[in-house]
Amino acid sequence: MIKQKIKNKGTVVIDSLNEILAYNDISKTAEFLRSLRANISKYRSILTLTILHTSIEKTVHFLSTIEHIADGIILTDQEQRDGHIVKYVVIKRMKGVKHAIDRIGFTISDKELKKV
Repeated sequence: MIKQKIKNKGTVVIDSLNEILAYNDISKTAEFLRSLRANISKYRSILTLTILHTSIEKTVHFLSTIEHIADGIILTDQEQRDGHIVKYVVIKRMKGVKHAIDRIGFTISDKELKKV
C-alpha cells in the first residue's frame, strides 16, 4: 500500500458536533477536537469547520470549555420581525483578525443578502 501525505488540500466539515456529544461525554468530545485540530488543521494545514447547535445546556457548556482551542467562533441566531425572519451573525472570536463583536442582522431573499 502506498502511503500518501495529504497537506494543504481540501476542507473537513463536521456537521455536527452534537452527534458526537450525544454518544460521548464532554471531555472525550473535547479531546477528539484537540486531536482533530493537531492532526488535520495544524499538521496538515487543512481547513476544518465544525458546527455545534447550542440549543441545549450541554452544548452551551461544551462550547465554553473548548472555545479557547478554536481559531474562530461565529455564532448565528434568528428571530421573527415584522413578519420576516431576520438572521444574525456575531464573530465571537477570529484569531489574528480585527472584527466587530456586535450582532449583525441580515435577511435573505431569492435575489440578495441584505444587511438589516
